[in-house]
Amino acid sequence: MLVKSRLAEHVENKRQQLGFTITQRQLAEATQLRQATINRYLSDVPIERIDVEVVGKLAKYFGIPFWEMLEITEDPELKAYPTSIAVPA
Repeated sequence: MLVKSRLAEHVENKRQQLGFTITQRQLAEATQLRQATINRYLSDVPIERIDVEVVGKLAKYFGIPFWEMLEITEDPELKAYPTSIAVPA
């Protein structure tokens, strides 16, 4: 399973709503998160470990449910577990 942040999408929605762009620094200050954290969540790179507190603060700032901050997709390289196990006779 791959998990990506949808932060860039929500920043763009906020820009359209307000008519100006919020900077990473402003977002970091408003959410009390480090600017490096904001930068990481703005990137298109899958998130290896989800920090629930970070996602929660960002969701609260944008006034959206927690799960709308994340995009979850199947990892094509991940092998599925077998649905049945062959038992030798």
